[in-house]
Amino acid sequence: MPVPSGEIIQIRSQGKLREILGFDFESLERIANQAARYYRQFQVTSKSGKARTISAPIDPLKKIQKKIDGRILKKFPLPSRMTGSVRSKSIKDHAQIHTGHGRGAEYLKTVFSGFL
Repeated sequence: MPVPSGEIIQIRSQGKLREILGFDFESLERIANQAARYYRQFQVTSKSGKARTISAPIDPLKKIQKKIDGRILKKFPLPSRMTGSVRSKSIKDHAQIHTGHGRGAEYLKTVFSGFL
C-alpha cells in the first residue's frame, strides 16, 4: 500500500510492516538471515584498470530495498547540506559546503591508491 507523499508513517506492528512492504514478517526475517544469498557479485574495471567487486542485490531483496527507500526513507526530509547518496548532489557540492564557497568555488580532488 503506497503512502501519500510527505506523510511520515509509524510502523508499530508486523502487520503494518507487511502492509507497507508487501512481504510477511517471516519472509523478511528469512531473507535478512540469509542475506548473502540475495546478492550477485561481479567485477568491473575502473578507468585506471583496477578491478572492483560489486555486490548487487537480487530479488526479492532488491524489491524490499526499493520499497523501504520509496515508502519509508524518502518520506523524511533531508538536511539541505546533505550530499551523500543524493541524486542531484555531486562531490563538488560536498566540497563547496566545506569551503564555504558557492558555485564555481575551487576544490582539490585527491585519489588515494595503494594507501593501505
